[in-house]
Amino acid sequence: MIGRSPAGSRLAAILDSLNDAVRSADFARLGQISGLLETILDDAIALHPAEAKRIRLQAARNARCLEAAAEGIRAGKRRLREIEAAAEGVTYDRNGRLHRGTGANDGTNAPGLGRRL
Repeated sequence: MIGRSPAGSRLAAILDSLNDAVRSADFARLGQISGLLETILDDAIALHPAEAKRIRLQAARNARCLEAAAEGIRAGKRRLREIEAAAEGVTYDRNGRLHRGTGANDGTNAPGLGRRL
């Protein structure tokens, strides 16, 4: 089994730190880690193929984690827009037509929403 080179070990440690920072939403640390990655990548060019494969697997794991974090942020932004729209009194009637009210939505500014069936 091939051991890790100093550059490979350092790169693996940085990728683990990146993963930890993403999972804990430590965005300040993410900025620091990206700088470290840029400095180490030049040294990692001469990795043994087996070591490079391990690093690629770590990088792929991090990419999936970053994609999931980005989707979570997009979902949060969508939810905030929904909350803001509700606070502005934006509603839809049963035909899907948009109605804009003023202030908080109490359900009375869209036709038919207050009626019981």
